[in-house]
Amino acid sequence: MLSLSMALSIGLLPWSEKLNTISIIILLAGVLLDLAFSKQKYRLDIRQFLIGAGVFFVALAWLPFSEDLSTGWSYLERILTAFLFPLLFSSVVKRYELKVQLIFFVFLASCATRYIFFLVGLLELELIFILDYWKEILIQYNQFFKQGALHPTYFSMYLGFCSIICFYFFSKAMSLGKRFFWILSMFVFLLLNLSLASKMPFIATFVALAFGVFFHVYRIRSGSGKKRYLGVLTLGILVFGIYLYKVPNAIKQDIGNYYDYFTERNLENAFDYNQYGINYSMETWNKTNRIHIWNSSISLFKTNFLLGVGTGDMRNELNKQYVFDNQPYLSNENANTHNQYLDYLIKFGVIGFGVLVFCFYTYFKKALGTSNYTYLMFLILVSICMSTENILNRQLGIVFFFFFQNLFFYLTSKDFQTFSGEN
Repeated sequence: MLSLSMALSIGLLPWSEKLNTISIIILLAGVLLDLAFSKQKYRLDIRQFLIGAGVFFVALAWLPFSEDLSTGWSYLERILTAFLFPLLFSSVVKRYELKVQLIFFVFLASCATRYIFFLVGLLELELIFILDYWKEILIQYNQFFKQGALHPTYFSMYLGFCSIICFYFFSKAMSLGKRFFWILSMFVFLLLNLSLASKMPFIATFVALAFGVFFHVYRIRSGSGKKRYLGVLTLGILVFGIYLYKVPNAIKQDIGNYYDYFTERNLENAFDYNQYGINYSMETWNKTNRIHIWNSSISLFKTNFLLGVGTGDMRNELNKQYVFDNQPYLSNENANTHNQYLDYLIKFGVIGFGVLVFCFYTYFKKALGTSNYTYLMFLILVSICMSTENILNRQLGIVFFFFFQNLFFYLTSKDFQTFSGEN
């Protein structure tokens, strides 16, 4: 029941942030009541807890440096699960044997179902038997997110983790049929991911899977087994790569735009989404692309190098920098740094950021030390996604990261042996 409650709490995240919050409160209340009436004594590992909740404690410690305390407290409220999940998992894993595969299954089913509901809402059912309609769907396949899906970066990150979960089940499967099912499911989730046209989560998924594939192939003892595995995988990547290259898609277009930008080519010749039925302004692309945002963010960091601006003053100070850099459009839009590392550097300076680097170093060290490559792939996925988005500033990213991070981090050595993908 505990594993199912946990699965439902994270499974509701792609559907409703409000329902997700309610489910977490109910879950925590149940665990606390169980602890209160239990005769077993609970001892908190202070060091593990401080590392697991490091982001929350750094934000709390830097609150006094803020002039805008209201915004600071609001941020602390958003990242409260960074404190609660370490507390929850540190108590649960010592008392219960969690069914991690059940949690994975529910998250997979939730993300797949959420995507289907989104897709059905876009399709015109009376036209589904017309071939030309499906040609138009194929052309716009990589731009579905513009029709009102979940925030593309976050949902794309979810689908990327679903691909990692599929790879985990693939590595655990013994029969050929199950292995085929899970490898096919992995490619399906990659295709769903592609449709959201979010570049960095898509790339992060491939990088994370590459690490998983490397370690899985390394563990295969049979030479013929390695050849078969690599052959099937290479064929799948080849087919997927041809599809990505041949089918018009927003990811390829935007990469081309950035290439032209950095090589100082004429952006008037850049890809225009209008030819694919989407209104798109190259002028807006110029104003809102992350290059200008990062330039202003770096300038702000240089003037607040040591201690940062504090937990609550990020938005106000960055907007002032935008105006100073003659980017009023970004100030009016309250554009954030679109880079979690820059966000933390500006808020907490090199001192606070150094504490967080130590926490993440500990996460990676534990993943490698326990040979938990699913954990390692998860960390790689999120770490790369954080380079172009403030993943830990919104509930969609905060709950996702701290739930799975602490699920992995607090598992016992026995759990890690079962969870590492070894047969």
